[in-house]
Amino acid sequence: MKPQFFILGSPRSGTSLFRIILTCHADILIPPECGFIQWLYESYHGAKWEQPETLYNFASDVSKTRKFSTWNVPREVLVSTLEHLAPTEYSSAVQGVFKAYGSVMGKKPEVQYGDKNNYYTQHIPLLLDIFPDAKFIHLVRDGRDVACSYRALKGLKPSSPFVPHLPYEIMDIAKEWVFNVEMIRDGLSLCAEDKVLEVRYCDLLQNTSSVLEEVTTFLGLRFDEAMLGYYDQNRRLGLEPEEMLSWKTKTLEPLDGSRVGRYLTELSKGQIEEFEATALPILRDYKYVT
Repeated sequence: MKPQFFILGSPRSGTSLFRIILTCHADILIPPECGFIQWLYESYHGAKWEQPETLYNFASDVSKTRKFSTWNVPREVLVSTLEHLAPTEYSSAVQGVFKAYGSVMGKKPEVQYGDKNNYYTQHIPLLLDIFPDAKFIHLVRDGRDVACSYRALKGLKPSSPFVPHLPYEIMDIAKEWVFNVEMIRDGLSLCAEDKVLEVRYCDLLQNTSSVLEEVTTFLGLRFDEAMLGYYDQNRRLGLEPEEMLSWKTKTLEPLDGSRVGRYLTELSKGQIEEFEATALPILRDYKYVT
């Protein structure tokens, strides 16, 4: 199978939107987020896959993990896909789960599997242990705009059990953003340079085609125009689960470069200064301030 790749980023950095865009590529499959890779590792990384009960137990446990229900993969499809694949190790069993999702979504069998999950921020070494040849794309958004996105969620009361619980105070958001970015960078320092690509969210919004060309080249793929119509495909195919749409409405809309720098109108001067007091070094690293 082709090497796995992972999309990483601090929450509210555009990673869900990025996932939707990329999974519209004919040769890419990125399911909705679910952390089963990490959650089931201890139970199955040394499993005896030649024993049928291992495969059936794995399929059952995957089906019970948080958010996997949003993939809409019938258990019989998951089991039959794994049976056909006959995995010999944990990594191939994991990709069998992705393959089952791809069959439900009508993707061709041989695609490049990706996984977007902010939860993996602190688990990069484990991902490398499972997939030594994995590639990683780190999406970085201006932390001050991230703060606006965090604060916009206040008062959101969807019925979904998956609604995010994020801090509201500027200092707390700044500390969390710095922590997440530093954790990702520390983890990615374990990778070879050619296995890591950093993308600024503002560049994705304002120079979409050139950024996506860079990303697909990094993945060893051709550019696919279908990515640019991601919002239509999302509406038609439900690429983002309905349970998450109330806080991910931008996945249904064209990219809007005017939202870059929204903090200038949504945060006060004092709030901006408070955020920068904590996050200035990283903001400078990514050229968000000079």
